Amino acid sequence: MIKNRTIFYISGFDPRGLRFYRGILKQSITDYMALSGENITMNTQKTPLDNHHINIVNHTKGTHNQYHFLGWDDIVRTYWTKNPVLLLGKTLIAYYGYAKNIMWNIVPALPRGPVITLFFPIVTLLLIWTFLTIILSVGAGFITDSMHAVWISALIASVPSAYILNKIKSLWLLRFFIFNVHAFDKKPDLLNTRIDDFVGHILAALNNSDTDEIQLIAHSNGSILMIPLLSRLFEKIPPEQCKKLKILTLGQCIPLASYYRGAVKLRHDLNMLKQKNFVWHDFSSPADGVCFALHNPFKPDDNDVTAQIRLKSPQFHKYFSKSDYAKLRQNKFEMHFQYLKTAPILSPYNIVRIMTDTAALETYFQEDDDAKF
Repeated sequence: MIKNRTIFYISGFDPRGLRFYRGILKQSITDYMALSGENITMNTQKTPLDNHHINIVNHTKGTHNQYHFLGWDDIVRTYWTKNPVLLLGKTLIAYYGYAKNIMWNIVPALPRGPVITLFFPIVTLLLIWTFLTIILSVGAGFITDSMHAVWISALIASVPSAYILNKIKSLWLLRFFIFNVHAFDKKPDLLNTRIDDFVGHILAALNNSDTDEIQLIAHSNGSILMIPLLSRLFEKIPPEQCKKLKILTLGQCIPLASYYRGAVKLRHDLNMLKQKNFVWHDFSSPADGVCFALHNPFKPDDNDVTAQIRLKSPQFHKYFSKSDYAKLRQNKFEMHFQYLKTAPILSPYNIVRIMTDTAALETYFQEDDDAKF
């Protein structure tokens, strides 16, 4: 039975930091209490060493849970390209890299949704950009026959193209892809210092004998950062300490980077992890087109794997009305964040329940889906 828990959360590629995710957590707790009848409080405790510490107390269950936000949003903001022309150039370079370096022999075996999502932004961008360039060039042709008009039209077209893509949330995906090529191929040491900081926080928690369970939760792009983090962490701790550490990924998208030929260091860390004796849990929905749902990140080299990964869908469709779920499916961005929120109908896979219950994390991956009710 869990009484004292420490939670470490790694967000995805998002320039919004602790304040934004604390807001999601607060709303999710409020909605969860309304459905469950449980009494939960949360407050931020600032300390000289860690100002990302939130106390979550489930008074009904009698659990004390310390939530630590492992932030890297400052790095994201540094690489968050705003200039539409510059973003277009970086997009073309990044996708050229994908076309050249992706392991095409593996692509047919991947879930169809994320493969479509991978190429949807660039196809959409090129179609919109080309269409607007032609329209502007034709208009300019009435004034001048110079080829300069085409180039100028192409530059002008990049601005409304970026606006349209931003409205359908595709610019976020483009930046997401560009960053992963940069961080795990072009500059594989970019995240080293921050990951070492994360490892230090988790080591301190592992050495606290009063803690019953430590949850490391990573969402979206955070699941990719989790690979080098775990690789370094397991080099520093004995096998028996792994028992208290529970790994949970939400909407994981690791193949986005690991199936890129240039990500040599990341694949080295994955190969090291598969030899370690630990259990990794993953909730990823097939309806979430941004993630690689129910896909083993150790594939295709998953022979002789010691580590265990348990894959399960959060089954979002069961916890919304048909009309609300139809709206959710139409919004890829909202669907990708649903793992962090409370659905209208109480789900056994609710993130607040997982973080504040007396049951250990692995019980949510039992074969019987009704076991938690």
